[in-house]
Amino acid sequence: MSEVIQFPVDVWKKAKSKRDLEAWIKFMYPELQDMLKGDEEPLRYEMDYIDFPKGRVAILLEFSDEESDSEVIAFIPKFGFIASGNTSEEAKENLRISMEDDYLRWNKEEKSLGQNLLSKLQFLEKLF
Repeated sequence: MSEVIQFPVDVWKKAKSKRDLEAWIKFMYPELQDMLKGDEEPLRYEMDYIDFPKGRVAILLEFSDEESDSEVIAFIPKFGFIASGNTSEEAKENLRISMEDDYLRWNKEEKSLGQNLLSKLQFLEKLF
């Protein structure tokens, strides 16, 4: 069986690895998780926080248990914000920067945003 997934341009541009895209798919399309399990490596998750000018947001950090993979993925599942880094702090900072970039770009285009992006912008407005 073959599935076609359309990635939003902003997700595609920000993805630094295949794992970034897979993480986005898992949270946006949970029904497809079984399809991705074939080559899935053992992962562990930790909850953490990122502080913003107007508040604090809970995030998840994803770590691989494989010694050869040191990449850390930071994400907010509800809104699909994802970033990666070589350390937890780098992943968190990349996520914060990515969210700020989205906020600045979407804030200028608020009147033309679709409902999905508008809800993300409203979330970001509470933080910046």
